[in-house]
Amino acid sequence: MPPSRGSGTPQGDRAPPKKGLEPPARPMGARRAPSPGTGQARPAALTSSRHCFWHIWQYQRSFCSPLDLMRLAMALGLRKSDFPMAAAAAAALLPPHTPSPTGSGGGARPGSTSATPPPSGGAHARCGRADLQRGCGGGAAMFARGAAVALYQPQWGQVRNMATLKDITRRLKSIKNIQKITKSMKMVSAAKYARAERELKPARIYGTGALALYEKAEIKAPEDKKKYLLIGVSSDRGLCGAIHTSIAKTMKNEIANLSNAGKEVMVVGIGDKIRGLLQRTHGNYFLLTFKEVGRRPPSFGDASVIASELLNSGYEFDEGSVIYNRFRSVISYKTDEKPIFSLETVAGSESLSIYDDIDADVLRNYQEFTLANILYYSLKESTTSEQSARMTAMDNASKNASEMIDKLTLTFNRTRQAVITKELIEIISGAAAL
Repeated sequence: MPPSRGSGTPQGDRAPPKKGLEPPARPMGARRAPSPGTGQARPAALTSSRHCFWHIWQYQRSFCSPLDLMRLAMALGLRKSDFPMAAAAAAALLPPHTPSPTGSGGGARPGSTSATPPPSGGAHARCGRADLQRGCGGGAAMFARGAAVALYQPQWGQVRNMATLKDITRRLKSIKNIQKITKSMKMVSAAKYARAERELKPARIYGTGALALYEKAEIKAPEDKKKYLLIGVSSDRGLCGAIHTSIAKTMKNEIANLSNAGKEVMVVGIGDKIRGLLQRTHGNYFLLTFKEVGRRPPSFGDASVIASELLNSGYEFDEGSVIYNRFRSVISYKTDEKPIFSLETVAGSESLSIYDDIDADVLRNYQEFTLANILYYSLKESTTSEQSARMTAMDNASKNASEMIDKLTLTFNRTRQAVITKELIEIISGAAAL
């Protein structure tokens, strides 16, 4: 009668293997002799722990990952030479293991139809079905129970979009670095805001005084005049909230309204930010752009240079407006505009007769000085609004960074505890197999 799968020498006919004895290892490069009738390589003589691991490998490898096989073999006290499949896949993941000889082992589920049958004869012919049910060596019957099958289920590793400890640590480090930057910028902006607010009070006199002539003389451009100059005041630096976008939005609305009214509109951008916001959609409207604005506190000399460039540009506008952010408080500002007129428009106004005879040179000088005053006033208002908005934005960014750091720290601790718990479960499961 041919022997059935797993049959061999009866259990009572063989002496139990001695604990602590290791058979001589197979020479490097030597090939295993095939088992009769199976065509499967037959391993060399193994101890009961190796013997049990071989059976578990054969019965469980259809759904067992190499990392799980390596953990099982290390729990059984085996060496890397006994599990070539697992060692190749997990050698970089686990530290080197020093085997301790043991006589215990683990078994596999009996009666599995999808398992590869062990070879008959040789060293493995000594292990029968009864050995698998109670474990080779009698020390790991837990592997034969159905509840222990989950130990050999494949570990799929990291779940998609699930942050690991390394990812959380990297995010924490980057957010902490950003928080340092925001706190530093807040301190710098607070110092610049204090200076800008002190300089704004005397600068407001320039704006109110320059507009006194326009209001009293009721200067208005004639309806048949079509040329309009639009000046937007911003700066070269960002991280200040909606300071620049509010200017760009107002200018876009003005350009649309004036174009619909049939007027020729030209745009002058003070600051690189306003140029970047309008270049793509309204690039053909630009007449001049000025950079290097906002790096230092604006002075009357800067406003005079801008006014001279406007007057020497060759564009003879009839009227225009300066759009800027008017400072109201530390947390509030308002986008406003001030009117400007050309020399011909002021000289041709009918209400100008309330004044005595005005010489043409005096009127020209006064017009140029008024344009410089309005620009200086607008620059001061915009600078103060920008510094206050940047200080508020950096304060909010620092608070948000603190909240994110707290949440990520909590997530890091929870993830670390989960990893430690998982490792403890694996250690306990491996110790229970011995």
